[in-house]
Amino acid sequence: MKRHIFSSQLVAFALLTACQSSPNQPAVLKATTPGLTSLSGTWVENRESGFILIKINQDSTGTYTRFTDRGKEMSHKTLVDRYFFYESPIRVKYKPDQGYGARVAIHTHRFRFDYELIGDTLREYDKMGYQGSLIKMKPEEKQPFN
Repeated sequence: MKRHIFSSQLVAFALLTACQSSPNQPAVLKATTPGLTSLSGTWVENRESGFILIKINQDSTGTYTRFTDRGKEMSHKTLVDRYFFYESPIRVKYKPDQGYGARVAIHTHRFRFDYELIGDTLREYDKMGYQGSLIKMKPEEKQPFN
C-alpha cells in the first residue's frame, strides 16, 4: 500500500513540475545565422497585375500579402472573382548557401513558396522554373513633421 501511495505522489510531483514554465528562457528565439538575419525586413514584388509584400521578422515569422487583378492577368474584364487578396502569417525556413544560392521556404496557412536568396533578391522557383523575384526594400529614414 505504501508503495502505491509513494508512486502516486511521485507521478503527481512530476506532473506539477513539468507544467511550470522557466522564466529564464526567452519566449522567442532570435535568428543566429547571418542568412536568417539578412532575411529579416520587407520584400516586394510589383507586377502589372498586382503585388506581393512579405515582411520577415528576426524570429523567422512574419506576414505574406498578395493582391492580384485577374482581369489584367488573364485579359478578361468580366470575371466574377476578378480581384484576389490573400494575407497570412508565415513561418520561414532557411538552408545555407549550397553553391547556387541559399534556399528559403515560406509557409503560409495555405501555401508554401520556395525561393533562392541571392544578395538582396529572393527568386521564387517551383517545378516549372523561376516564377518571379522579390527585392528587399529599406524604409526611408523618418523625417520629423514640420
